[in-house]
Amino acid sequence: MSGNNADYGEASIAVKNNVFYVSGTTHSKDFPTTLGAFQTNKTHNGDTPYMLAFENMCFLPDATDIVANPNSSCGFSSKNVLFKAKPRQSNCILSNSLAVKWRILNGLSETIVTGDSVKILVGPSDKVFVYVLDTISNCKSADVNVKLNFGGIRINHFKSICNGDSILLQKKYRKVSGIYLDTIYNTSACDTVISTQLDVVPYFKVQKHIDICPGGSFSFNAKTYSIAGIYVDTITSFITCDSIFTIYLRIIPFNLITNIRICSGKTYRVGTNIYNSSGIYIDSLKNYLGCDSIITTNLQVLSRIEDTLIGNYCNGDVVFIGKNMYNVSGNYRDTMKSFGGCDSFMTSYLHFSPSIFYEDTVNYCERDSFFVLERNMQVYMPIKAYILFN
Repeated sequence: MSGNNADYGEASIAVKNNVFYVSGTTHSKDFPTTLGAFQTNKTHNGDTPYMLAFENMCFLPDATDIVANPNSSCGFSSKNVLFKAKPRQSNCILSNSLAVKWRILNGLSETIVTGDSVKILVGPSDKVFVYVLDTISNCKSADVNVKLNFGGIRINHFKSICNGDSILLQKKYRKVSGIYLDTIYNTSACDTVISTQLDVVPYFKVQKHIDICPGGSFSFNAKTYSIAGIYVDTITSFITCDSIFTIYLRIIPFNLITNIRICSGKTYRVGTNIYNSSGIYIDSLKNYLGCDSIITTNLQVLSRIEDTLIGNYCNGDVVFIGKNMYNVSGNYRDTMKSFGGCDSFMTSYLHFSPSIFYEDTVNYCERDSFFVLERNMQVYMPIKAYILFN
C-alpha cells in the first residue's frame, strides 16, 4: 500500500485480535489508512513528512464452527451431506467481504462450492477442505481439513452349509449360495451392515462296482448286501458334508448265452476251448474272484458261397460284378461279401458279340413313305419314318 509520494516504513509491531500495525513516514497526501489507525492526518501543511502509525493489514481469519452433518454421511455410498461454517471474527476486515469456500477432492478432480451452509454430494473416499476468501483482496486463508465420518460398521462373514441344509440370514432360512446383507439399525449412530457370503457345498457322490460269488456278501457302512442290485447309502460326516455312495452289486458267475456266427475256415475261442463247426457249446470258466461262470455258446458256421455266371452281350454293353466292371469277353473270378460278412465267390464267363449291320435297296415313287425297322429280340420295331419329296 502506498500514496502518490515517497513513503517510508520504519518499524512494525503485531498486536492482539490479528491486527498488524506499521509505523513510518509519508509525503503522500492520499496515503490510505484504515479504521483504528493512531494518526490519520498525514501532514500539517500538505508536504511536511510526519511520523504516524497506521494499520497496514490484518491476518485473514480462517473458518470456524465447522459442522458436517453426521447423520447424512452414514453409510457406504455417496450421499448429500450438509456442511456449515463461518469466518472467524476480525477487527480489521469487514465480514461482508468474506466468503466460505468448500474444496472437495475426488481422486484427480476438484470441486469448489461457496456458502456458509451447503449440501455437497460426497463419498467415503472424498476429502473436504474449507477456507475463507476475502472477495475484495482475493486473499484466502489456510485450508482446514473437514473430518468426515461416514460411520457404519461393515462386518464380513463367510458361511458354508451342506446341500439340503439351511441357515437363518435376514430373518429367513437360506438354502442357495449368494451374498446376504443384514442391517442393524442405530438411531444414535450409524448402522451396522453384516455381509454374509453363503456357500452351499454339494454332497460327495461316489460310485462303487462290486462283484461277489454266489453265496457271498458285501458289507458297507454297517450294512450287508448279498443280492445283486443297485444300493444307495449315505455316510454322515461331522466335519464335512455327507457322502452318498451308489453301490452296483453283481453276483458272478452268471449264466451267459451267446449266439455267434463265424465264416467257414474261421474259429471261435471260449476260455481255452476253440470251436470251428456249428453247434451248442457249454463252458465253465473261473473269474478273478474264483467263481464259476457258465457260458453257453450257440455257434453257427456260415458256408462259403460259390456261384457261376454265363452271359452273352453285345459290344458296347457293360457288366458290373461286385465293384468290378467288364466290357470285354473273358473268364473272371470275383470275391464279394455275403449278408453274414463272409466271402462269396463268383465265376463269370462273359462273351461280347460284335454288332450286325443290314444293307438293302429301296425303290420308291414320288411322295411315298417307308419305315426303317430295328431287329431286337426277334421283334421288328420302327425306329424312324421317312417322307420323301422329289
